[in-house]
Amino acid sequence: MDSVSINGVVRSPGTYSLKTGMTLKDLILEAGGLNEGVYRYRVEVARIDPLNKSLNEYAEVITFNMDEKFSASTASSYDGSKKGFSDAAGGFFQLNPYDLVSIRADPYFSNQRKVTVSGEVLYPGDYT
Repeated sequence: MDSVSINGVVRSPGTYSLKTGMTLKDLILEAGGLNEGVYRYRVEVARIDPLNKSLNEYAEVITFNMDEKFSASTASSYDGSKKGFSDAAGGFFQLNPYDLVSIRADPYFSNQRKVTVSGEVLYPGDYT
C-alpha cells in the first residue's frame, strides 16, 4: 500500500495511505487541518523518483506558499522551475507515492495583539 507523510503545523502529523487522486488539500484535511492561528504557510513536497538511477539527485523538492484557502502564490521545484500546475490551484496539487510534505508557518505573519493601559493616563483601555 502506497503512503504519503506530512509534518509541521498540522494537527495530526504522520503517515497516511495514498488514495486515488489524493491532493495536497486532501492530505492536509486528513491530518486534521492546520494548527490554530496559521493563515499563511510554506509547503515543501519532497518527491522521490523510484526509477532514478542517479546518485547525484535523491529527491526533488517542490516548494510553494499557500494561505488558509489553499491558494498558492508561488510554485517551483528546488531548481526554481515551475511545476505543471496553476499558482491558484495549490490545493489541487496531485500527490505521488512516498511524497513527504512539510508545512511551515509564515514567520513574518502573526495575529494582532492587544495591551491594556490603565492607571493615571488620559485614555485608558485596550490598544492594538
